[in-house]
Amino acid sequence: MKRVKGVATNISYRETLDQENGHQSFLDFVNLLPLKAGNPEVQMEATPHVLGKWSKVFSNAPQGGTFEAFLDRHFPVKDFPQFRKYLAEGDPRFSLPTPVERWKWITSLNLSLRTWAGAHDIEDGELSPWAKNSGWKPEGICCVCGILFPRTRKDRKTCSEKCGTVHRQREWQKRKESGSTKRYGRARKLKQFKGGK
Repeated sequence: MKRVKGVATNISYRETLDQENGHQSFLDFVNLLPLKAGNPEVQMEATPHVLGKWSKVFSNAPQGGTFEAFLDRHFPVKDFPQFRKYLAEGDPRFSLPTPVERWKWITSLNLSLRTWAGAHDIEDGELSPWAKNSGWKPEGICCVCGILFPRTRKDRKTCSEKCGTVHRQREWQKRKESGSTKRYGRARKLKQFKGGK
C-alpha cells in the first residue's frame, strides 16, 4: 500500500501517473465528486460512516441511517448517475472494496488537488505530485463551474470555451456597472459634463 501526500491507496504511484490514461481522464475521475460534497454539513454527516467503528470515539453525531441512505439524501442516482456508479462499482485504476472506501478516496483526492490548485493560483505554491512528476500541466479550478482542469496557461481561469464566454460576460457586466468600460465611461463623463448625474 502506497501513500500519496498522506492519502493511502492500493495502487502504485506509477500507475496513477500512467500517461495512457492522460491528465484529463484523471481529472474527469476526480471531478465525478459533486461540488456539494465539499459542503461542511454534508462532510459532517458523512463523518460517522467514514470513521466506521471509531465514530463513537471521535464523534457524538448520530449516524442517521446507512451510508446508502446518506447518498440517496444528498446525491440521488437520477441527479448524479456517474458518481453513484463509481461508488457502487468502483474504478479499475483504484481497487477499493467498499463504497465508503471509494468515498474516502475520491473526497481526499479532490480536496488535495483543490488545495494544490488554490495555492498555485494564489502564490505559485507547490504543484500536485501528478503535475510535478508526470509532466502534466498544473491543475486549475474553473471560476465559473468550479471543476478542476489542466491549466495550459498561467492566467487561464476557466475549463472550457463555454465557461470562458460566461466569465467574459460577467467581467464585462462588472466593468459596465462600475463605468470603467471605454464606451460607458465616456458616456458617463459626457453626462456629468452636461450637468447630469
